[in-house]
Amino acid sequence: FPLFVRNMDEYYIEISHYIAQGTYHSLTLTSKNPDSRKATIRKTSKNYTIKNEQLYYNHRGNLRLVVFQAQVCDILRSCHDDIGSGGHHGRRRTLEKILASYHWKTAREDVMKWIIYLDYMSYTVKTVAPVLHPIQVQEAWSVLGVDLIGPLPTTNMTVVGATYRFILTATDLFTKWVVAKSLYTKTATEVSRKIVKIFYVFENIVLVTLNICNKLSTVVFLRLWVPMDRMSALIATSRLDEKEDA
Repeated sequence: FPLFVRNMDEYYIEISHYIAQGTYHSLTLTSKNPDSRKATIRKTSKNYTIKNEQLYYNHRGNLRLVVFQAQVCDILRSCHDDIGSGGHHGRRRTLEKILASYHWKTAREDVMKWIIYLDYMSYTVKTVAPVLHPIQVQEAWSVLGVDLIGPLPTTNMTVVGATYRFILTATDLFTKWVVAKSLYTKTATEVSRKIVKIFYVFENIVLVTLNICNKLSTVVFLRLWVPMDRMSALIATSRLDEKEDA
């Protein structure tokens, strides 16, 4: 990589020398067909200019800096990476950025190959999983793990026409004791009320991990009005339908 045309650096060196000196470079004079090469250099040099000792390609009045082979990868990387978002531009946007400021013969092909190369690397390069650190629990009922189970099959236990469909469990991570509360719904209002009742019973709780969907966890935090440094939302893949989270 890149798909650079063979001896393209020499081609640009010959053009630069002809424009700056008005004579032919030794590479031109020693080519296989000097006369043909001279004619090519004379013709193509009309589309180039030198500014501040840099060779530019004149594309309809827009000067594009000529890129040599050693610079291609750096140019592709800088134009492909989106510094603002940390993401990457697609092929079309990358090519637009390059052609707005730079010039080399195989720019279009190189952009395409660069995008394919990065996509390939993103799938093949193995990432190292971070080291997991278990929560350190010092005493009973200081750290709880809260889970929401359901919806469950309907039962005959009804209150004012309502049916229990969910179970909220709070597990003490020190003793492994489980407290279960039945729920009619999985709304944040009802879930937070049940959690508050558990807080009243076990007042030395310092950390609660919520293994429920992200949206519901956020609303529960707001309803409980508990300082965020006392809670840690461990978001897992949830079986719950977030459409019912209100």
